[in-house]
Amino acid sequence: MPETRIEWGIDMETISSKWRIGDRGKEKEIRIAGRCKSCWGGLIGRRNEAYELTGIKCRVCGTKVEGQDAKEEPERMSSKRIINLMNMEFGRDLEYGDGRFFVEKLFPSIERQTEQEIRSRINKRRAQGNKQGKLTRNSFPAGAPGLLFLQAKILIKGVEDLSNLHERLITELAGFEMQDDGSIVVDKRIERIREDGKDPEYRMMRQMGCYMSASMLAAFACELAMKAICLTCQDEAIQDHDLLELYRDLPEASQRRTKADYEEIEEVIKKGRHTFGSWRYFEKNVGEEGVRGMIDIEQTLKMAKAARVILDEAEMVGLTGSIKRHAKERVRVRGQRKTYEQKIDLKIKGGEWPPKNI
Repeated sequence: MPETRIEWGIDMETISSKWRIGDRGKEKEIRIAGRCKSCWGGLIGRRNEAYELTGIKCRVCGTKVEGQDAKEEPERMSSKRIINLMNMEFGRDLEYGDGRFFVEKLFPSIERQTEQEIRSRINKRRAQGNKQGKLTRNSFPAGAPGLLFLQAKILIKGVEDLSNLHERLITELAGFEMQDDGSIVVDKRIERIREDGKDPEYRMMRQMGCYMSASMLAAFACELAMKAICLTCQDEAIQDHDLLELYRDLPEASQRRTKADYEEIEEVIKKGRHTFGSWRYFEKNVGEEGVRGMIDIEQTLKMAKAARVILDEAEMVGLTGSIKRHAKERVRVRGQRKTYEQKIDLKIKGGEWPPKNI
C-alpha cells in the first residue's frame, strides 16, 4: 500500500512538563496546552524530515504560522511560559496577553481535596436542603457537575466547524458578477439554480441559521460550564440563564484566571448574557435588535472563545468528563442481499476533584 503522510500531526495541546519550586523544592508536573490567541482553540504542528518545526496551526479557526514565524513563535511562547512559571512560584496570576499568535496555557498541579473531604462537604450541604433560586447538591450529587462540564465540551466542539467565520460572509458573492462599469449583476440563471439549489437568498438564510445556531450553543456551553464550576467549588449555582450573573457568581480566583486568559471575557458575556436564556423561547419581544444579536458573527466568535476559556477553568478546578466508544460491526449475507449493521455503546463518565483552596 502507498504511504499516507500525516502533514499536521503534532499535538501541541497535551504537553506535560516538570516544574521545580525553589532551589530545593520538589518537582511538580504541570500540563501545558497550546492555545490560539484569536479563538482559544488547541494547536497542532508540522515538522519536516529534519524534525524542524515548519508550521503551527489552530485546530479551530485555522490561524496558521509558517516559515520564520513558525521558528520564532515557539521561542516567544517558551519565554512567556518561563515568566508564568515564576508567577506561579510567587503566587501571582498568570499572564497571556502579549503573545503574538499563540500562547502556552499552564495547568499547574494543585493540592486537591481528598475523596472523604469532598463527600463530607457535599453531605453537609445536602443536609441544609434546597435553597430558592439555587441549584444544590440535592440535585447534583458527587461527580454530577462533571457531566455538565462534559455537555459543555460537546456543545462547543459542535460549533468548531462554524468557528472559521471570519473567512465567510453573510451573503456569499458566488452568484454575483462585477461589470466593467462597476455595476453588479446577479446570476439567477435557471441552470445555476438547478445545479446547486443555492441562490443568494437561500445561501444567506442558511448562513444566518448556522451563525444563530453557533451563537446559541456557545452561550449554552458557557452556562453549563459556569454552573459546573460553581457546583464543584461552592456546592450551589444560580438557577438562572443570565450569563453575567453566573459569571459574577464564579469564585474570585476563577474570575481572575479567566480574565488573564481573555481580558474582554466579562464584556463579551455581558453583551450576550440573554442569548440562550430569553431568546431561545422568545420569552420577551426581542425585536430587530434581538435577531441582529443572534447573527452577529463577531459576537458569536467571541462567545465561543469565552466558552473555551471557561472550559479550561472548569478543568483547572478539577472537573472531568469523558466518553468511551465501543463499536461492533456485522455483515449479514442472505442470498444476493448483504446487510451491514453497526452497534455503538457509549460509556459516559463525569467527575470532580476540587482544590483545597479556591
